[in-house]
Amino acid sequence: AEKMPWLMIHMTMPMMLLAAVGLEPIILTLWQMVKDWLARPAIAAREQALLTPALQASSRKSIFVRSSAVFGAIMALLLLAPTLHNMYEVSYVHAADAPHEMMIYVQTTTDVDIVMAKVSALDQRLYGGRHQLPIGVMGDATWPFAWYLRDYTSVCYNFPANCPQNEPVIIAGGDNLPGVFAQYGKDYLYHQYQMRTQWDQGYMMPKCVPSSSNPCTDPQPYIGVGPLLWLSYGDTPPPGASFNLGLAAKNIWQWWWNRQAIGATNGSYDMALLIRSGAGIEP
Repeated sequence: AEKMPWLMIHMTMPMMLLAAVGLEPIILTLWQMVKDWLARPAIAAREQALLTPALQASSRKSIFVRSSAVFGAIMALLLLAPTLHNMYEVSYVHAADAPHEMMIYVQTTTDVDIVMAKVSALDQRLYGGRHQLPIGVMGDATWPFAWYLRDYTSVCYNFPANCPQNEPVIIAGGDNLPGVFAQYGKDYLYHQYQMRTQWDQGYMMPKCVPSSSNPCTDPQPYIGVGPLLWLSYGDTPPPGASFNLGLAAKNIWQWWWNRQAIGATNGSYDMALLIRSGAGIEP
């Protein structure tokens, strides 16, 4: 199946529970250390009065437990820093930016908001904002516009089949946008946008070469250069290249901290907004 972000929940939930189990003794020990520090004069007097070899051994054990708790707390805070950084990056810096955020993988772009703003402006101009603007949506653009146009009452999907041919707005998607422009460009103004963008897939395995041991019968819907070369050189490794640990570590760090893409960033599935000439709104 495709890699969907919500599949991470099945991994992170048990990890979070295990982390909580591991942090509990650390937190309880640190809390006890705070209480002991607040009551240190009384504890010091009692320990001096009851100083025995057994108590000395117990004290050494207590020092080890407390040191382990402090070390565990420091490690937890160090791990919290990149966690918070990644949360910030994916939520605010690179939201809906699949080419730079592998946690998104494939995402509807913010260009949809631009298209909807123009549709809303034209509806306001022609129909007073009552969501009555006739819109033709071609099959490849049904999603996500079936959701975004849910309030509009005159939307015809799978345009042009069984649809009026004089729609003031047409939304197209897919690989045949040049054909759409050629067919409707005489009567419509048009502009091409990105509907969905995706994380680079150059890490996919290279094209299978048939051999006596591998007839290459399994289908390969996606082909790349392989994960090790991709981590080292991106999508264009030099001839005869092999895995380079230094370059891979550099590329991973630059992505992790700065979201500098490892491979290409131009992977997209495009759409087009066509508005009938003379409508007064530029697509």
